[in-house]
Amino acid sequence: MSLCGDAGADAAVLPKLVAAGLRSVSVAPAALGRVKRTLARTRSDGVPAS
Repeated sequence: MSLCGDAGADAAVLPKLVAAGLRSVSVAPAALGRVKRTLARTRSDGVPAS
């Protein structure tokens, strides 16, 4: 599943999308660092990594 748009850059929504099966996201260049940090802290089941 993939997503293009603002929801993919939302740190509150992104872990839930990952848990739902999201594997590809397209975001604005300005949001890329924030998205990478969010994904690095999120397990594939959407739970924050410890």
